[in-house]
Amino acid sequence: RLDWTLPRLRRGALAVWRRNLLVWRRLLGPAILMNFGEPLIYLLGFGLGLGVFVGQVADLPYIAFLASGIVASSAMTTTGLPSICPVPPTTPSPASGGSPPG
Repeated sequence: RLDWTLPRLRRGALAVWRRNLLVWRRLLGPAILMNFGEPLIYLLGFGLGLGVFVGQVADLPYIAFLASGIVASSAMTTTGLPSICPVPPTTPSPASGGSPPG
């Protein structure tokens, strides 16, 4: 028989949640820029640059064929990358009042 009761909320869990929120707020701008900028660069480079030479693929214009793959790839990268490459904790610098490493 499975126990479906929720675990108790502990103070440590709240600290982890707060830390994740602070990291997310700090990385929001670069994340948005990369999540939209990188696919756009690929679409411009491969779609408009290489698309001149390719023409049509499976009765679709090459840019439409490429765009669907780039959107799928970007969605997989956006959702999967944070789970395999977590943001390492930052070490405080001496200028911010922290002690130097070592």
